Amino acid sequence: MSVMLMLAAAVSNSPDCKNTTIQSELNECAQTEFAEADRALNAQWKTTVRIFRERSREDEARLRVAQRAWLTFRDADCAARWPFDLGISLDKMLHINCLTKLTIERTDTLAELAKDI
Repeated sequence: MSVMLMLAAAVSNSPDCKNTTIQSELNECAQTEFAEADRALNAQWKTTVRIFRERSREDEARLRVAQRAWLTFRDADCAARWPFDLGISLDKMLHINCLTKLTIERTDTLAELAKDI
């Protein structure tokens, strides 16, 4: 029963992402959206890397190198576009939104790669 109460409390503490105008809640909503995009990316990654591995270990290795490079690019690109030191309250949300956008695009790219093989 205490687990049910903890879950209910967690849900009730979650912001209404569609209606909030409070920056800290908008940041939390952006973080939640990024976490969902990251989970989708990881799921697609597992599928795509399995398909590449079945084709050849060399193809899998090249895909892993590309993914590591993409992760470095994504993080650096968003840091350059939306650094946290601009001194505005939107910094964090804009940075996270950038990460989310690029992560969704990469998920789509990985899905296309898996289909093309």
